[in-house]
Amino acid sequence: GKSGLSNPLRKSYSDNRKALTRLSRVVDTPELTQLRARLAQLLSPSLDKDSRDYFSYSATAAVDAMVHKLRINSGKYQITTSSVKLPVTVINEFNVDVTIDILMLPISSRVIVDSFDDVTIPANSKKQLEMQVDVVAPGQTTVSVIINDSEENAEIVPEAILTLNSTVIDSKVTWFTTGAAILLLLAAVAQSVRRVRR
Repeated sequence: GKSGLSNPLRKSYSDNRKALTRLSRVVDTPELTQLRARLAQLLSPSLDKDSRDYFSYSATAAVDAMVHKLRINSGKYQITTSSVKLPVTVINEFNVDVTIDILMLPISSRVIVDSFDDVTIPANSKKQLEMQVDVVAPGQTTVSVIINDSEENAEIVPEAILTLNSTVIDSKVTWFTTGAAILLLLAAVAQSVRRVRR
């Protein structure tokens, strides 16, 4: 027979299969295989419209929950030094170890950050990484954190966003400001001395 899925539900089905395929590159567990197999039931021509809608939305919720088991916590950081290591938490709620690459992509040149290669997250655990950050210019910027497959360098789960707000002032700017303040103070003293002499 022919599947009765509407175009939006077909797209949802395709997106869900792709999400599970990406995840299976780094996660080898029966629960992932079983969910992929259950998605095929949506193509059955025996389902009526209400059943197709219900099972499609349920499948999307199940896939979202499965993908959410491997993630990096988003966060906001305040930086007050020119070089610092910030904690980044990676969570693996699967019952198997997962080995991944973690790509750090700042959206501006205000900061320089390091990425991580071949990070192994034990089953059902959290792992805290230290992200090296070097501040080039003060201000706010965001860093996209992407979990990649070590072999194919492909994105596995939706990215996380880190917001960095740096209040670091470059030492050259500090010296310039301090020098200008001293010159102003000397000028004020000299003017006061002239007034006293008059």
